[in-house]
Amino acid sequence: GSCGAGIGRFLMAVDECEFALESAIEDLTVNSFSRETGFRSERATGAALAVATGLLESCCPSAPTRLMLVTGGPCTRGPGAVVGTNLDEAIRSHQDFEKNSAKYFKKALQFYSSIGQRLTINCHVLDIYACALDQVGLAEMRPAVESTGGLMVMAETTSSPNFRTSLQKLLESDDNGHLKMAFSAVMEVYSSREIKVCGAIGPVSSLEQASPAVAETEIGIGGTMAWKLCSIDERTSVAVYYEVVNQHSNQLPAGQIFCLQYVTRYQHGSGEQRIRVTTAARRWTDGASSAELISGFDQEAA
Repeated sequence: GSCGAGIGRFLMAVDECEFALESAIEDLTVNSFSRETGFRSERATGAALAVATGLLESCCPSAPTRLMLVTGGPCTRGPGAVVGTNLDEAIRSHQDFEKNSAKYFKKALQFYSSIGQRLTINCHVLDIYACALDQVGLAEMRPAVESTGGLMVMAETTSSPNFRTSLQKLLESDDNGHLKMAFSAVMEVYSSREIKVCGAIGPVSSLEQASPAVAETEIGIGGTMAWKLCSIDERTSVAVYYEVVNQHSNQLPAGQIFCLQYVTRYQHGSGEQRIRVTTAARRWTDGASSAELISGFDQEAA
């Protein structure tokens, strides 16, 4: 979908506001809010994410979009808070997870998961750049990033090479000036009748597309033969799991061919809608001959 008519009030193309944007960034100063000794800075990171998500939902529904969060510490106020402001209260640790005693964890996890669900509906992507020496709450924010296929980058400061090179790498363009990423992808899988799909693991969400080829056993995100991916690139990996449903009384002859097909539709960085179809043919084997197994094993995929 295209962006709404009122988008100019909140969002603009870089070439339309580059000077004003650079001037605003150069004029930025450390915030003037006083912080008492023994207390953390007050950060309403969750509320800021909720506002940004709402803006994208209203202005750019279903339009290719990346939401980038750069944070310098944990959220301490409002929805998504992972620790209080008092430094006497330590942020949760691995021991707290093991004892199920992390005070803020469940509520924050639920909040960021809901943000991820809202972003996924419109195929919007969330990237998080955590630039701090202390923890910032990535464990709580992880579902929102994973479900949208975004990135999580950890660095000590925003001047760290990790932060700068990661951002430059993400925004790389090809020889035609198009971003090296694709958006709003849909992946469908098809297989021979002896095989049913159990599910998929990766940055996917279910499209709940039922089919006789869908297995009752679920692995990862199952119950469907089609999934949505908010963003994909040449490094995106998805694992699809199958089960053989052929009756034991009807033995499959060794050497018989079976097929697996993957159909991926996506919006290229140029704005074009593209479709890619990959079909793999393999042969059944009884496992007695290791040579047959080796010949059907794709070492590059492994």
